[in-house]
Amino acid sequence: MVASLLILIGMGAITVSCEKHKVNTRKAQIILDNNIPKTGDDDDDPIIHGKVKKKVSLAAVGGAKVVAIAYGTNDSLPAVFTDSLGEFTQQVKKGIYFFKVNVPGVSSPYITDTFSVNQNTSLTILVD
Repeated sequence: MVASLLILIGMGAITVSCEKHKVNTRKAQIILDNNIPKTGDDDDDPIIHGKVKKKVSLAAVGGAKVVAIAYGTNDSLPAVFTDSLGEFTQQVKKGIYFFKVNVPGVSSPYITDTFSVNQNTSLTILVD
């Protein structure tokens, strides 16, 4: 009986300690516009032209850290930062991605839904 109680207490301590490492995230909305012309050879890797804006005011978010992450593998590409107009550009391999966006002054990162990239892509990421 005492041994069972100690096991249950130990499991509770493990659960509590795991929760401490959990990172809170926020949901970001992504708006895709794939109607931009393909340039270069068909073998060229696609380029993402993106903007990060505030959802309500549509104000540009400069200095945001944007990381593209390959869906399924969680391999992340090198981070890029938005300029003063909230814009960024990143070349990627064809595939399915999502973004993790760190906005200056906001402690929790924003995460987008997944999206497919098969050609040059223009998109806007909306954060709170």
